[in-house]
Amino acid sequence: MRRPNKSSFAVLAVAVLLAAALPLGAFPQKMMMCLPGFPGTTSQAQPLVDQLLRFLEADLSLEAQSISGVYLSDDAEASEKLPVLKPGLAVVGPSVYARFSGPLKMKVIARVEASGRGSDTYYVLVRKDGPASLSALSGQSVAVTGISDSQYVYNVMLDRKLPANSLNLSTPKRPMKALRDLHQGALQAVVIDQAIHDSLRELPFADDLHVIHTSKPVPAPAVVVMGQTPAEAQRIGTALLSLCTTTEGKALCSALSISSIRKASDADYADLLKRYRK
Repeated sequence: MRRPNKSSFAVLAVAVLLAAALPLGAFPQKMMMCLPGFPGTTSQAQPLVDQLLRFLEADLSLEAQSISGVYLSDDAEASEKLPVLKPGLAVVGPSVYARFSGPLKMKVIARVEASGRGSDTYYVLVRKDGPASLSALSGQSVAVTGISDSQYVYNVMLDRKLPANSLNLSTPKRPMKALRDLHQGALQAVVIDQAIHDSLRELPFADDLHVIHTSKPVPAPAVVVMGQTPAEAQRIGTALLSLCTTTEGKALCSALSISSIRKASDADYADLLKRYRK
């Protein structure tokens, strides 16, 4: 469950792939992939990042090591480093976008659909003999896989159905352990995303668990630019839309389980921001 595999880094590859189609002067020199809860660690992803970046530098006749990129799946680390590194280009999960779109003046230029999904949904999972509703969880220990931003948890994942600070929240490093802890009674609930929900059938104790809350959908990860002119942003967006349609790009997108890269704008994420903000 949630093992690193080729689809783990599908979204990560997009930022590197899109850059290959950009004019040299328009390409941001720093990229970040901030995808809390996604499989794989920074160290596991870095060889892939480096390989793609070195290919990109050669393709654009840039000096070696002139482009830097990093993949972060840890929410706390991503939240700490994103405002410090200030990349010109990033692929961000919905929780990261909700928190930093305003402060970092992010502009959405596309969305990345991996494994056939254009949106994500969150679920609150309990034991069948456990709490029957969200209100029954008040004061209880609840693990949230991938997300440590409590405002996002209460306002988006739980759709404001519980007061802020009414749960004892934790963010486990290993979702599988959290599910085992739930089954063994150490936790009263676990909040999971669509990918984990879809793989629950793999658990030997899956029949002992059930869902008591399903969130409204949130949009797929966004490709955003920061500090680029409108003309540069438009060029990047135009390049994105054709990446998975070329012969070479289509093969690579397929190998990385990228379903599609679709045009998007800030308006497509406006409802997410409305839900997130107090």
